[in-house]
Amino acid sequence: MKSTMKCMLMLLVLLTTLSSPMTSFAREHTAPAELQREVEFEAFMEEALQIARASVTPEQIAAIKRMLAEEEAFFANLTPESLWDAWLLENPDVFMLGLSEREMFALQQRVVAQHEMIAATNQVSPLFFGNWHRDIARAFSSEDGLSAVTRTFIEAVGFEAVLETNLAFPGGRYSEYRRDAFRHYWWNFRSVQDILIGISQDGRVRSTRIYTTNYELARTVARFMPQLITSELAPLLAQALAFRQQILDYRNFVSWSAYFARQRYCTHSKYAIHDIMDLYNNEKGRRDGVASGAFSPTPRAQFNSRWAAGTLVRNLDEAQGRKRFIFNNWLAHPITP
Repeated sequence: MKSTMKCMLMLLVLLTTLSSPMTSFAREHTAPAELQREVEFEAFMEEALQIARASVTPEQIAAIKRMLAEEEAFFANLTPESLWDAWLLENPDVFMLGLSEREMFALQQRVVAQHEMIAATNQVSPLFFGNWHRDIARAFSSEDGLSAVTRTFIEAVGFEAVLETNLAFPGGRYSEYRRDAFRHYWWNFRSVQDILIGISQDGRVRSTRIYTTNYELARTVARFMPQLITSELAPLLAQALAFRQQILDYRNFVSWSAYFARQRYCTHSKYAIHDIMDLYNNEKGRRDGVASGAFSPTPRAQFNSRWAAGTLVRNLDEAQGRKRFIFNNWLAHPITP
């Protein structure tokens, strides 16, 4: 009942007509030194939600609607041929690689082989906590410049990461922390190596960071905007983008940290600090994927070495200790400022 009342309170705040203009949130909206008391935390977040709603413009809502329409059209018309055409349009530099006809055909076969899996997992995928999670991650990543085809192939690698995790670390035999750490590490490791995500190494790293970071921020924002879990309305996604921007704008550690401070808030999502764990392990996966090159040892071998050495986040207590590192190194930002 208490949780329901909290959710209703947040909904009322979002539906209230607001008149305060959007200013520099990082300067004007500062958290108390300690957000230990529930009343302080709720007041802080209510103000954040008010500012997010007040800052949304009709133009931003229209942009979200266009993105949703383009996404729907992309999947509604998806065929093996259209997937290949979309990939070529997104990656024209492939023609500069000097590939033989046989090599180009092999690349085409790799792309079209993803079609059935992409079409199926767009409906239901174990990569996401629900369609709301997928939609927010896509909206955030679109805002950061990723096309539908690039997002789609990063999601495909993420789905493979789920399967690899189940093979390498079966549930019931290994802790959920180890399984989750491996999934995020493998996803980022392989994404920065996969030519389907981009021709250049720098492009793959940039795209992977944008999507996998927004994958975490989607859950972070949804904890405070539970309406997103039951609604796909463009105005709410626009508010979510504005709310995300507040998190990204902070250079005050205590205020920034507040968004990752609560274990549970109105939704069934995992612990808030879990996002910090995932952001850290994502970065380690990307770094190792780049350093290893195309002919690398398996991500599992490198993961196990890091796990044993304690150079990955292995539990929520360690995640708390990495918060400052995430903040100082901008790892909660999809794009480094």
